[in-house]
Amino acid sequence: LLWGSEAYRDRPRDDGQWVVTGHTPVPAPSAAEGRIDVDTGAVYDGGLLTAAALSPEGAVRFLQG
Repeated sequence: LLWGSEAYRDRPRDDGQWVVTGHTPVPAPSAAEGRIDVDTGAVYDGGLLTAAALSPEGAVRFLQG
């Protein structure tokens, strides 16, 4: 999806799928409650570029540089 919802952070996810988000910088990447936040502010001075690697089993690993 290209657009978010005001309820995105408030409504629990229970479908077993990950949703990966960006465009809202966070201090550190996170994966919890079916949500993966990867925008760590690479566009700003000192921000890191972050990617998420998902395994077939659903594990999430972050790569930064």
